[in-house]
Amino acid sequence: MPRKYAKLTQQALGELPDEDKPRCCVTDTLLTKEQLTSGLFQSNLVRQTYRTCKRDPIKTLQHLQAKCVYFPHLGSYFKGIRGWRIACTKNQVTEEIQRQFYEESLREKNICAFPGCAVTVPFDLLHLGTCSKIHDSQKKWKCAIGSTKEPTWGCQLCTHTFTAARALAKHINRHHAEFSLEEYHLKYLRKEDGPDGTCKVCGDPTTFQSLKDGYAEFCGFSCAVNWSNEHTGRARRSGPKISAKLQIRGAIPAHPEYWIKQGYSEELAAIKVTERQTTNSVKAIQKRNGCSLEEAKTIRAEITAKWSSKTHTGAKWSKVSQELFWAVWEALEGTLLAEDVFFANFDKGDKQTDKNLEWRLKLPGTRYKLDFFVESLGAVIEFDGSWYHSGYWRPKYADAARDANILSAFPHYRILHIPEKDYRKDPQATADKCLQFLNSCNRTC
Repeated sequence: MPRKYAKLTQQALGELPDEDKPRCCVTDTLLTKEQLTSGLFQSNLVRQTYRTCKRDPIKTLQHLQAKCVYFPHLGSYFKGIRGWRIACTKNQVTEEIQRQFYEESLREKNICAFPGCAVTVPFDLLHLGTCSKIHDSQKKWKCAIGSTKEPTWGCQLCTHTFTAARALAKHINRHHAEFSLEEYHLKYLRKEDGPDGTCKVCGDPTTFQSLKDGYAEFCGFSCAVNWSNEHTGRARRSGPKISAKLQIRGAIPAHPEYWIKQGYSEELAAIKVTERQTTNSVKAIQKRNGCSLEEAKTIRAEITAKWSSKTHTGAKWSKVSQELFWAVWEALEGTLLAEDVFFANFDKGDKQTDKNLEWRLKLPGTRYKLDFFVESLGAVIEFDGSWYHSGYWRPKYADAARDANILSAFPHYRILHIPEKDYRKDPQATADKCLQFLNSCNRTC
């Protein structure tokens, strides 16, 4: 600000003689107290242009008239429409004046920002910079994916094209409400071999996800996991790694590592794990039901009797282990041992009508289900699935504790563990190993 005007107020400036009032050295317009902060220039734009034109007032004025926007209502030059709009808002210029000036002087130069469109931008859409809201949506999606390719998603109901499926979906919802996205996908986008709205596993209806993806392949998480495990072997590949990570992190309360991470000692951690397995203990039943000790014992006995039933048909079994056990049984068929073999034989039977021949071994206070058992030999074959026996569902030491309990009650029993990975690697060799184990048990009887 020039020194001679520095101490003067706006009112004092207005009272000065005309020849002493501050004027712009380029446009020769009167300056306000606020404008004087840029020197004897109408605005920073004028001052910058003045320096660019090597301090030549005539060249500066010619450049401003050719390259910039002059708004008579404010008597100022602006570099672009955005600066003009900001100044109008700051100086409270009415919308009618802005609209009239824009239509007369600026609209011809303001072209839609969407590539390839030559239509001018209407005053009401100046905040978007496009000729329509559709082109604004298209412009945003192109910027989001950083692509300059031509639009590939064309609307079959009109002539508009889009670069992303989500933009087409918005267009259909907004301008073609008579079509739902699901109806549009079925009529125009669904492939012949694509998902048809039924689950690949159980046949139940699936949900419609999006215009691009269509229907989900599965009705829920369970079917998706089962199909993936059966066709891709995902559980076999990822199960042990997931279990190891969870055990290291101490993320499962059924593992002592979880409680050790909480600050418990190893002894207290083992107690905490045991406490989690007493949901249906006599004390828990008595506390939960508010009954006497004798009544709680009766309820506990009923629960034990229910789950100790030898012909319980609701038990689960592994289809992979069934392949092995049926191969072993077929090798024994016709021998005396075949009559003493017990295993979950539902794979080649009817789960609804046949009885489950999986052996329930009763011990004091508990019982165990044996995967494959020959009663006359006391031979037990346990199939250790990669997922269940990897440490995720139960601690690894539980298998050793289980074997110790069985052998302490039945010292003449012999137990063979078959890892799933060994069977998948060589099924025939694994079946031969089981037969050799049974033969060795037969010789020692």
